[in-house]
Amino acid sequence: GEEIRLEDETVDLVLLIDVLHEVGNREALLEEVYRILKRGGTVCIYPMHISREEVERVAGSRGLNLEARKFRGRILIFRK
Repeated sequence: GEEIRLEDETVDLVLLIDVLHEVGNREALLEEVYRILKRGGTVCIYPMHISREEVERVAGSRGLNLEARKFRGRILIFRK
């Protein structure tokens, strides 16, 4: 994966809508998301083509904490 060209802890909110299935290295992407996200920042993930459980596992392993499931569990809200 490529580095996101933003400074550490500069972003309040990251939206990943129907994108994770297109990413070869989800772990690397979520590491970068964690790096750029401010403390207390939010990541909203809407996984269309991979399981919610997989997203929760990968995000959790990268330090993101599941805060809520919205819209019948389809949208996952994580916080740093």
